[in-house]
Amino acid sequence: MTESNHIKNVALVGATGQVGSHILQRLLSSPSKFNITILTRKDSSAKIPTASNIKVCPVDYENHDELTTALTGVEVLIISLSVFTPKETQPALVDAAAAAKTVRYIIPNEWGTDWTDPVVNKTAMLGTGINETRDYIKSKGMSWISVVCGFWYEYSLGSGPNCYGFDFRSIPGKVYLYDGGNTPVNTSTWEHTGEGTVAMLELPIKSDSGLSIEGTFANSFLRLSSFQLSQRDMLAAVCRATSTSESEWEQITVSTEEYLKTGREQLQQGNRAGFGKILYGSVMEAYPDRNQGHAQAYQAHKGLHDEALGLAKEDLEACTKGALQIAKEKIETGQYWA
Repeated sequence: MTESNHIKNVALVGATGQVGSHILQRLLSSPSKFNITILTRKDSSAKIPTASNIKVCPVDYENHDELTTALTGVEVLIISLSVFTPKETQPALVDAAAAAKTVRYIIPNEWGTDWTDPVVNKTAMLGTGINETRDYIKSKGMSWISVVCGFWYEYSLGSGPNCYGFDFRSIPGKVYLYDGGNTPVNTSTWEHTGEGTVAMLELPIKSDSGLSIEGTFANSFLRLSSFQLSQRDMLAAVCRATSTSESEWEQITVSTEEYLKTGREQLQQGNRAGFGKILYGSVMEAYPDRNQGHAQAYQAHKGLHDEALGLAKEDLEACTKGALQIAKEKIETGQYWA
C-alpha cells in the first residue's frame, strides 16, 4: 500500500523500446528515487541498465501468476509495447495488476493522439478498443492515465514518406503534402514524452491545490507536445537543417481521401503499410474547424500540461537533425518506410 502522498514503486513494460527507454532514463534520474520493476520476456536479449533501484523480472506474459508476483507492491504500471504485440498481452497485464492488489494507476499502451476522438476515430477506427481497455481498467478497481503526445516527431519525420510525408533518400528530396500540407498537428519527441510522463508521476497523489495524480490525471489525460507544426513548417525546418531551399524540394500534394482509401485496400490485402497510411492520413486530413476541434491539434482546444510540469522547450532544428539521422540509418539498413 502507498505509505505517503507520493508514488514510489513503478513497473515498466517495454523498457528498451523507443519511448520506454526514455521513460526509464528519466525514472533513474528522478529525485523521487523510484523503485523500478522492469518486466521482460524470458527470451529477451535486451540490455537493461544496472542500478540499485531496478529489479528485472523475466516473465511469460501468458502466465498470470508470474505477472501477478512481478507486480505485487507496484503502484503504477506503465505499458509501452509495439502496436503489433498480441492483443491479449495488455488485458493479461491489467488482470495481473488487479490481482497484485497494490497497483493504483495504469498508463495503457496508447501513446499518440486521443484515438477515441470522434473525428479521428471516424477514419482510424481505434477508439472502441481503447475505450474498452480504459473501462476494463476501471472495472478492476484501478485508474487509467492516457498520455496524449501526438505522433513521435523524430520517428515520423525520419521513417519515410508513409509517415509525415518526407522522402530523404536524396537531399533535397520529395515531400508529399496531405491536402496541401497546412494542417497543424501536435507532435512530441521520445525524450519529451519520457520527461513529461515521469514529471507527472513525481506529483503528489492528492493535493488541495495545484496538479495531482488523483485530482488531475486519474481516468483522464496527460497532454504533452514538443511542437505544433504543419507539414510546411516541417519542410522549413528540414531546409534549415540541410541548408537547402524549399524550391529545391519536389512538393507533391496528396488527397488524404485517396491516401486513406489506398491504406484500407493495402490493409485488407495484409500489407501493414496500409495501417500506417490510415493512422497518419486520419490525423493529417484537413478540416475547416481543425484548430477548434480536431484531436491531433489538441493544443488549441484541450490545452497542454508541459508548462505546469516545468518541461523545457525543445530546439526544433536539433530535433529535425535527429530525425534526419534516423532516416540515414533506416535507409542504410533497409528499414526505410517508402
